[in-house]
Amino acid sequence: MEIYSKAYEIRWTDLDANGHVRYSAYIDATMDQRYRVFAEHGFPPEAFLKLGIGLIYTALSAQFLREVRLARP
Repeated sequence: MEIYSKAYEIRWTDLDANGHVRYSAYIDATMDQRYRVFAEHGFPPEAFLKLGIGLIYTALSAQFLREVRLARP
């Protein structure tokens, strides 16, 4: 399997009071990117609807390797 990488824009609503990206924002971004991978490989969300299926998450976890904060110039 090839490595997939995509830049994801962090929104103001993704940050907590300390300027850290919220855990739930990571999970939301992951789910969004999962659909993007399928779409970029010829299987857009409409295809899921047409087949009457969807992506099912049986387990979801995150490993934080470093802190992500709002970029500063």
